[in-house]
Amino acid sequence: MSAPGRPKRELLSLGGTARSAKGELMSGPTIAVIDIGKTSAKVLTLDRAGEVRQRHTCASQASAAAPYPHIDVEPMFQWVLDALGEVAAHNAIDTIVCTAHGAAAALIADDHLAMPVLDYEAVPPRSVDRDYDRIAPRFAETLSPRLPAGLNLGRQLFWQQTAFPAEFARVQAILTYPQYWAWRLCGVAASEISSLGAHTDLWDPRHGQFSSLAGQRGWDRLFAPLRAAWEPLGTLRPEMARAIGVPAACRVLCGVHDSNAALLRCVAASISGTAMAVVSTGTWFICFRPGGDLDRLDGARDMLANVAPDGTPLACARFMGGRECEAIAGGGNLGTANVTDLRRLIASGAMAMPSFVDLGGPFPGRSGAVIGGAGLTGGERAALAIFYAALVTDLCLDLLDAPADLALLGPFAGNGLYPAILAALKPERRVVVDTSADATAIGAGWLAARGSNLAAFGPPLRPAVPVVAKGLIDHARRWRERVAA
Repeated sequence: MSAPGRPKRELLSLGGTARSAKGELMSGPTIAVIDIGKTSAKVLTLDRAGEVRQRHTCASQASAAAPYPHIDVEPMFQWVLDALGEVAAHNAIDTIVCTAHGAAAALIADDHLAMPVLDYEAVPPRSVDRDYDRIAPRFAETLSPRLPAGLNLGRQLFWQQTAFPAEFARVQAILTYPQYWAWRLCGVAASEISSLGAHTDLWDPRHGQFSSLAGQRGWDRLFAPLRAAWEPLGTLRPEMARAIGVPAACRVLCGVHDSNAALLRCVAASISGTAMAVVSTGTWFICFRPGGDLDRLDGARDMLANVAPDGTPLACARFMGGRECEAIAGGGNLGTANVTDLRRLIASGAMAMPSFVDLGGPFPGRSGAVIGGAGLTGGERAALAIFYAALVTDLCLDLLDAPADLALLGPFAGNGLYPAILAALKPERRVVVDTSADATAIGAGWLAARGSNLAAFGPPLRPAVPVVAKGLIDHARRWRERVAA
């Protein structure tokens, strides 16, 4: 089984334009995007220019029931169908594209799940961890760091195969997670390279092929055929099309890993200039350095290569910023923090020291602590969390030797303090921001409009204005000195 070809390098071009001969935007499809995140699930409708028309959201569902903690996909799928039905009542949908988080896979037998979809936060038995660590491929091969719990998909498959051999023996196909949702809709099984290449231990990104581990365990033969993210797999299952109220010809695309969909948001926006780093924010903060040196990656600091939908390896660094900010803020509303709160925080000298979750990041094995935080108000505590997220982001970008220019995407891009602090930390840095909060959905939706000769897809990204706060640079320097000590 081989990877898709790599002729479509324009997927990674962060510049250029595309208009019709007369200069007007070309018409495109009405697109429904199913976005399955770790924290929440969304169904959004995008018009022909990439503007969001409707948005439906629910909490992602998980279960602690046997045989292991898992994602409760059935109620989520029913919710997706209900949301699509509501969307279809007001929109003529002709394309559906799915995007979902990584470190998850569906094991299929006889058109059903052979085993529940394992939750990547589930911790395997110690014996499983010990035995897997003996056979895990080297970082030099996969550029996939050794991660805790089930964040390496290979560890999940090993757990399922060794602890539940009878159930695993029934497996006829393994689907990467976005493609599981596409399969539920259209009945065509596929795998896709951006999900396979997301810290799975299953992919060799330099050679564009399955890893030695996947071959030795026989998993490479179980994965459904590789298809390009933008490729139509088929049409919606007839009974679903009738129930939802969409045309029988409604096509379902292969779909894409959510962090890569966020990166495509920049491509869709036709950002000028290729020397630009991209930060996707949310539960996870992923720092992308397109064209970065893969030899700089340090697996011990949660640096890795993601793989773009065209097969290109992408130098990345990441941390679980959303969860860390929640822990630091202590229940405070991150959206209420303002510049006054930040200035008071800096004057107090309070600092948040890493890390506040034990799932990856550049500071493994450290326990987070707030220094000098007594007496902080809720707003100041929220400012502390946002400042911390900006400081760790800035450090990750330096680890990647990222260019000064930066695009910020996802929920934290819409938080005024976060972009403003990043713009202030390096005066030479030009920061542009996606304020839509729908970067992942817009990037995934662009796959449906790809090739339509659009000038841009989705709202334009806006420049961030650096925050003015006395002592900010000195505070950041002292934080760096502390974390390096």
